[in-house]
Amino acid sequence: MTKIILNVVGMHCAACSAAVEKALNKTEGVDSCSVNLTGGNALISFDENTVSVDTVIESINNAGFKASVPQSQTKSEKREKSEADERSAKIRLIISVVFALPLFYISMGHMLGLPLPRAIDPVFNAVAYAVTQLVLSVLVMLSGFDIYKNAMKAAVHKNVNMDTLISIGSLASFFYSIYSLTEIIGGNESYVHQLYFESAGMIITFILIGRYLESASKKKTNSAVEKLMDLSPSTALLIIDGKEKEVSTDSLRKGDIVAVKSGMIIPVDGTVIGGTCTADESMLTGESLPVDKAENSEVFAGTLNINGYIEFKVSAEVNESAPARIADYVSQAQSTKAPIANLANRIASVFVPVVMAIAVISALLWLISGESFSFALRIFVCVLVIACPCSLGLATPTALTVSMGRSASDGILIKSGEALERLNKIDTVVFDKTGTVTNGRPQVDEFICFNGISFNDALSYFGSAEMKSEHPLSVAIRNYCHENRFTELESSETEFLTGLGIRCSVNSKTVVCGNRKLLTSCGIDVSDSEEFILNAGSEGKTAVLMAVDGILCAGAAIADSLRPDCTDVISELKSLGIGTVMLTGDNRKTAEAIASKAGIETVFAELMPDDKLDIIRKLQSEGKTVAMVGDGINDAPSLTASDVGMAIGTGTDIAIESADIVLMGGDISKVLTAVRISRSTFRIIKQNLFWAFAYNVICIPVAAGLLHVFSGPLLSPMIAAAAMSLSSVTVVSNSLRLRRKH
Repeated sequence: MTKIILNVVGMHCAACSAAVEKALNKTEGVDSCSVNLTGGNALISFDENTVSVDTVIESINNAGFKASVPQSQTKSEKREKSEADERSAKIRLIISVVFALPLFYISMGHMLGLPLPRAIDPVFNAVAYAVTQLVLSVLVMLSGFDIYKNAMKAAVHKNVNMDTLISIGSLASFFYSIYSLTEIIGGNESYVHQLYFESAGMIITFILIGRYLESASKKKTNSAVEKLMDLSPSTALLIIDGKEKEVSTDSLRKGDIVAVKSGMIIPVDGTVIGGTCTADESMLTGESLPVDKAENSEVFAGTLNINGYIEFKVSAEVNESAPARIADYVSQAQSTKAPIANLANRIASVFVPVVMAIAVISALLWLISGESFSFALRIFVCVLVIACPCSLGLATPTALTVSMGRSASDGILIKSGEALERLNKIDTVVFDKTGTVTNGRPQVDEFICFNGISFNDALSYFGSAEMKSEHPLSVAIRNYCHENRFTELESSETEFLTGLGIRCSVNSKTVVCGNRKLLTSCGIDVSDSEEFILNAGSEGKTAVLMAVDGILCAGAAIADSLRPDCTDVISELKSLGIGTVMLTGDNRKTAEAIASKAGIETVFAELMPDDKLDIIRKLQSEGKTVAMVGDGINDAPSLTASDVGMAIGTGTDIAIESADIVLMGGDISKVLTAVRISRSTFRIIKQNLFWAFAYNVICIPVAAGLLHVFSGPLLSPMIAAAAMSLSSVTVVSNSLRLRRKH
């Protein structure tokens, strides 16, 4: 099977993406497809011996959309297109608002006692009053012309979508207002109270606001992949005939020899053939502790050489390197996200055709019964006006808007309504370890003195010796010494020993700080520290020893500490019936120690970014609905592939932009708050849909003239509009309950 990602233009709701999937699934030779509404693309698996790419594209085009193979574009070209789309949406919105505001004032202002010019005052000049509203509403509706065009396309291809709802709602109001205008021109000025031009205009304006926000959101999503590709440096030191030459990173090929000095970023992936260094791979693995590199060690693009010098052989070119692969994972994950089911669209697919049929049949039956054409037209319009799906269209977005506003005030940024809806269904939360479950900074967890040295003296020698090192373990020791107000002594002749520790002179005494291997190689007896080292290792801590003039004096056990709120969060998630999993690139012993403290049930350790992604997909294949919580670049593919990606706000920009939800401030208790918000929001949405639908079910028979059959009153369009408005008020009021604390 061959896989291809196609760009798809013209999708605006879940019904659109469903129509694309339906068309693809009917195409012979297509094995599977996944249409991503937000990304505007489709990932398609097909048999190239049975169907061609052109045929697949034609299937999508025949469904009323426009598909194309993504063209190779530079970052600036992609950025320009994104900005052009956003600018176009903004212009349409501005035009709509400019004409909608005076339309609303003219139509509703006099009811509130606001003044109107005599020339368009309905009391003195009813025709001018109505014509002014007509002109303004037409201008607003022209700014939303694409909505009507998309609805027409959907109708031609026998589909129903949200644009269909919007079009019917606004056009029903507009054309009945046109009818009222003709009555006013004919002298029946009572019809000034039956003008609904402002309804048509305001519906379009609100939709255009949503389209503009959607366009801006897509622009931010695309920048995440761009930033991934910017991680590698633009130049590298290529070794040619034993000499260094600065070249473009793009020109490097497999087998080239590259040099990396202290403080430089490794340009591409490769294997070390000479020298040693300490590399900060936190951007790739998410782990705060550096990794020692020697001959035959693998190095990765975008990682930092903290200290040392290495030469390595290139094993992957720029477009195959670690950042490029992560960017590819993100793009694929975005394309494989299944579209969220939209209840409003599912109801609309049945509701809209039924309402249209009822309106037509009712009008025809009254004509057949002997009533006049104007009577039948009144019935037809009443059914359409009262069935105008405003409340149905408001049911979901109002709840989502209120909920997202409430969430933002709680420091939770939710990027889409789809993400909030998916969060309601999660049964598993996957946590990255470093920076999420833990603080992400090594800290001294235990300090011990040996051979009679005082605590203060041990701090002075230890802290002074580590003063010139920027190794994370050295920084942790130094911070601990500062916190305990140590006395800094003069240090000199500092020697950095990669992978072992440091040796220096403090107050004319030889001080050695590092692991057991270093001290043993210096002939220092470390037998007194065996139990300390063993206990530290069993708890996933790193033991650093310090000796003065050949005598063991102190030891520090260093670990990445658990976030203070983590244990309570895990416990609360369990009480909600949600399972927990922890992923980390750290060693298994450390991972299991952290998980045990936090109360996390399942642990996967020693992982690379693609391993994390595989685990997310494995959990999903088991039928689990997964939320991923992370903060590092390495988490970006997993955040995107999970059903809901939640980024810690103190993490990297790329993780934040790849996620569906951002938890600002680094407080993971917001995971709980977000889950509670999603559950209450979805409950409100279902209530809204019920009430929106119930009003129509009750009122449509009345609008069709059922009461008139039994000599009862005939519903006027004004009463129909009031009932329609009441359903909208009910939906909005119910949604406002979400403003309460969760």
